[in-house]
Amino acid sequence: KEISILVDGKSLKQIKREIINAYVLNNKTIILKGDDIKEKAKELQDIIQGLIALEVMEQTTTSIVARDFLNVESVSLKTLIRKMAIITRSMWADCEKMFDEDLHKNIEHRDKDVNKLAFLIFRIVRFGLENPYMMKQKLELSSLDLLQMWLVAYNLESIADEAKRVARYMYRIKLSKEDKKEFLRILGMIKENYLRMLKAYYDKDLKLANLALDKRMEIVKVAEDFYLKNRDVDW
Repeated sequence: KEISILVDGKSLKQIKREIINAYVLNNKTIILKGDDIKEKAKELQDIIQGLIALEVMEQTTTSIVARDFLNVESVSLKTLIRKMAIITRSMWADCEKMFDEDLHKNIEHRDKDVNKLAFLIFRIVRFGLENPYMMKQKLELSSLDLLQMWLVAYNLESIADEAKRVARYMYRIKLSKEDKKEFLRILGMIKENYLRMLKAYYDKDLKLANLALDKRMEIVKVAEDFYLKNRDVDW
């Protein structure tokens, strides 16, 4: 499939959204057109390069042609999810250092890596739902498997986004020594439950999954109490 996107008069945010949508919808060729190309060329190239297996093939002052080189059969969704999980775990681990060391830019960079993997997973899942026989025969994945992986990837991407935001505010907020200690204790509870959740998913352990859900409500209560105590603190 091929799709053309007109860039004139649109913000980079809007263009990025359209490119990502076209990518997830499995368009093999994405053509950007318009007189604004020459002014936005660098930013548009960065957006394209931020999507796995999509490459710029042609470029003029009024158009950019990007083509997809993804071979679905060579990609393991399970491996992609594990990569997302590992990167997200490292982001939370670095959050715990943010009161002493400025790592928020590095964490934001890793969030972009998580986004790239998520978009690729969404794309493969959509392709698989449109081609269930091939996915079952070649990759031994049912439609239910694909939907579960989509949901896991969606939530991992959301968790990574939160880690990015937490790091940004930790860098700015001014808390007392005791409140910092309490905040880090809550972060530790979150990280521990995150690992519990992942183990439950990988091992298909329903009992552990239910424990993670119960712990989640406990953590939310502790976090809300901390917020109410410090809600007048800047950031």
